[in-house]
Amino acid sequence: MQAAQSLPVGDGPAPAARQIARAVSSSVLEKGAASQRALRRAEAIRGLQAICQTYDPPVGTQASGALAGVPILLKDLSLPLAGRTCPNGSDFPAPTATCTATLAGRYLAEGGRIIGRSHAPELGGTSSCESRHHGLATRNPYAPELSSGGSSGGAAVAVATGVVPLAHASDAGGSITIPAALCGVVGLKPTHGLIPLGPDRIEGAAGFAAHHAFSRDIEDCALALSVGAAEPSLADVAPLQGSIRIGLVETAADGGPTDAAILSRINLITDRLRGLGHEVVPVTLPPVTGALARAERHLRLASLAATVEGLEAQAGQPATSQHFEPATWARLQAGREVTGAQVLNARQEVLRYRAAMEALFGQVDVLLSPALNAAAPPLHALSLMRPDSETQPLNRHYTCFTRPWNLSGFPSLCLPLLRDAQNRPEGALFGAAAGQEALLLSLGLQLQSGIGWRHDHLTTEYPEGAFQ
Repeated sequence: MQAAQSLPVGDGPAPAARQIARAVSSSVLEKGAASQRALRRAEAIRGLQAICQTYDPPVGTQASGALAGVPILLKDLSLPLAGRTCPNGSDFPAPTATCTATLAGRYLAEGGRIIGRSHAPELGGTSSCESRHHGLATRNPYAPELSSGGSSGGAAVAVATGVVPLAHASDAGGSITIPAALCGVVGLKPTHGLIPLGPDRIEGAAGFAAHHAFSRDIEDCALALSVGAAEPSLADVAPLQGSIRIGLVETAADGGPTDAAILSRINLITDRLRGLGHEVVPVTLPPVTGALARAERHLRLASLAATVEGLEAQAGQPATSQHFEPATWARLQAGREVTGAQVLNARQEVLRYRAAMEALFGQVDVLLSPALNAAAPPLHALSLMRPDSETQPLNRHYTCFTRPWNLSGFPSLCLPLLRDAQNRPEGALFGAAAGQEALLLSLGLQLQSGIGWRHDHLTTEYPEGAFQ
């Protein structure tokens, strides 16, 4: 790691969060220097449409703590910041928040400086990143004609391009791991409940959602997790010692075909894992049955209806079709038809799946699979301006390997260990039992040292209008 005295504070390659914090805490770096650098870098990549709001001056004044002086973006989705709005990518009126979310408050208490919000689709409703409200379509820095992934696409692009070392992200259906894979960053979806929401919301997306942050390396991922979970020991990550048993997942839980080229590249990782002394064995995931798929849909639709009901109460007005993109509105109407009995029965199906996943970890310590089953889709291919009948087949096929981790609530870690035939990042997805973040991070650090990855776009400029 670079010494604090040589910390790059100009517009060159971005420093790590831990470097910034150490430099600020030791008075080598002024607490606002990294934030101003981040805002300049945000301007330089405007063409990628990754950021929907900037705060200048940033929110946060503390100059000490684990994140002292570290610039951070919050995702534009269900994370209030007192005195600011969180539009959720939607035309529905967003009130000025009267409280700060617990997670955002923890970032601020440890010296973080919030410089704005990353772009996300309306109410996080798709695994791409376009919104009518903001008029933005977040582009992939490796292939700007393609999607960044979603729903945390703006956050992933901001980290990949060196705007910030950490960007808050949330995941109810692969929304951390999908953009991490496509943008070449580290994306950990923690055990559900490890990082709290609050104080206004206790749970997101009927229990499917988890919050954390993107980073460029394992050490910063661990640092952010330690702050978000209020468990400082999680920052003390070390490379894995000894051998573990890793289950190789070659077929997604829905039973569909796996892309042969992607699977062949995952097999390169299994060779490296065996070379490090780990045992790799084939495993089969518990299947996503038709009953489970219906249960998941009922829970997601009912959750959307409950979310909008809360927004209506805050705004003091009813939602109309003019407030939402067509797919969101259609889902909302369907969600209002879901009964309480359907929700409770659906929850039982999900808990049965969780138990089946838990049993699998009696046989292996970690699971490995592709992160995605296809390359990044074109911009707008999964837009909420299009009906689900058009987008769902592509979406389900493309994201099928992320699904079990939201259904179970168990942690998963996407690492940019591979490149595809076009030299674009391709994620490898590792998962573990509930509460096993430390194991995943230690394995990740071992692979970061033993295989590694690179970031190609930390100094490239993408000016506004460059891709019109």
